[in-house]
Amino acid sequence: MKNQKSQKAVLHLRVYSPYGSQRTVARNNAGAVLNENQIIKLEHDTLEYLNFLKHVKYLGYVEITVEKATRRKKKGGYADIETSLKDYQFEVDKHFLGPDEAALRLKQTTADEKTKTSTTPQTKNDSEGEVAAAAPQVEAAEDEESAVIDYDKMSIVELKKLYYDTAGRPAHGTWNTKAKLIAKIKEKTNE
Repeated sequence: MKNQKSQKAVLHLRVYSPYGSQRTVARNNAGAVLNENQIIKLEHDTLEYLNFLKHVKYLGYVEITVEKATRRKKKGGYADIETSLKDYQFEVDKHFLGPDEAALRLKQTTADEKTKTSTTPQTKNDSEGEVAAAAPQVEAAEDEESAVIDYDKMSIVELKKLYYDTAGRPAHGTWNTKAKLIAKIKEKTNE
């Protein structure tokens, strides 16, 4: 009987620790990541992997990305699997972020891939228009002093991004409700 362990995918997960008091991935001016990070290799669908997913949100990581999926070779080492990592990333995000935010991130990733793979400029502009239409509507003209923003239609992830864009720093890790984030955004914008 063949060893079934060799048939399972080995996921290479890059985990990022907090940088100071920031609960997001911090980057310097050149775009290099400042957070401590490391690669964790886990075999997919093993007890160790399932326990990792079960407890991942309590381990203190700020971000987890699936870098690649490989299979073990008979003679040792790893061979890359030629497959999309979206399904593996969605599975990890579902446990790390929750099912709603994982689905949102999957949609954003899919939309980003569509814009990158478009070859003609006209198709690229159409794809960007679709992505812009899917984003929350912010109506502001350069001549107007105030922007009309519908905060209630925004997700927590979008509100955190808006706070980051407004305040120039990430939202505090304990601001997990829409009401708290909206209040902080309004405080920064003097609304």
